[in-house]
Amino acid sequence: MARNIKAFETFARQNNLKINRDRVEDVILGLKEKHRVFGVAYCPCVPQYLHKIPDTVCPCTTLKEERICHCGLFVEDIDS
Repeated sequence: MARNIKAFETFARQNNLKINRDRVEDVILGLKEKHRVFGVAYCPCVPQYLHKIPDTVCPCTTLKEERICHCGLFVEDIDS
């Protein structure tokens, strides 16, 4: 889990975001479960019928393009 968090922290830093520490554990567990079931870490808050769509792999396209993280893992870094 630590490796995943480091990768997410790097992504956040590069995109002027930060990690919401209150959501890390739940989201990482959800990502691990999606990876176990589907072989890919789909966003844990995405409904199953949207799986197999590359845009829903975390960090998802919605976050990258619209800066909205539905899971709450990434939040705006208002200090940067």
